[in-house]
Amino acid sequence: MHLNGRPALVVDPHEVARWGLVQILQTKRFAQSSHEASSIEVAMRLAVEHQPGLVITEMKLVDGSGLKLVKWLKKQSIESRILVYTGRTEPADAERAMLAGAHGFLNKSDSVNSLKEAIQSVIAGDFVVSPQFRDLLARSMVIRRVDQGAAFVTPNGILSSRELQVFEMIGEGRTVSEISKTLRISTKTVEAHRQNIRKKMGCRSMSELIGRAAVWTTDN
Repeated sequence: MHLNGRPALVVDPHEVARWGLVQILQTKRFAQSSHEASSIEVAMRLAVEHQPGLVITEMKLVDGSGLKLVKWLKKQSIESRILVYTGRTEPADAERAMLAGAHGFLNKSDSVNSLKEAIQSVIAGDFVVSPQFRDLLARSMVIRRVDQGAAFVTPNGILSSRELQVFEMIGEGRTVSEISKTLRISTKTVEAHRQNIRKKMGCRSMSELIGRAAVWTTDN
């Protein structure tokens, strides 16, 4: 299975990772040509210029979350197949990626053969998720569908402007330290905001809050 002459776009902050992915794409003849980017900004420019049939992206890029790129690609008329290939291991990240519009989510700890099979499946039109996330993702999607039919507390109107910033960053998959650096506040302050937001949103656990934030960020 190949891209019928369309190029691939590999987006990762690490040159070695990009090189390895390009080698696989070329040796397995998935793509006749590939373009590389380490940032969302460059990836967007290359996507418009070259109209890739396949985009492989990390979650964590030099200028923000790879989910921003995924959402942007879904709004374009490029019709790229999207595989998120990341070192992040949180099940919530897989949910965020698939809700944002990715066609596959693979962890970098998976085998090279798994990567090759994932690329082939995504190009063929299938959806792929790392084995360790499948059951959790399936349960999460079911819970989300149930929640959509029930009353859902939205953050607008009940969170302060700062809490809303933190809530959105939680939905983007940012860590406490990342939020701290971006907002220039201490990690203790970020954690205090997280707990206050959890209580205001009526979430019983932090994992429930992360799921709610992921849904909100994806839909808004």
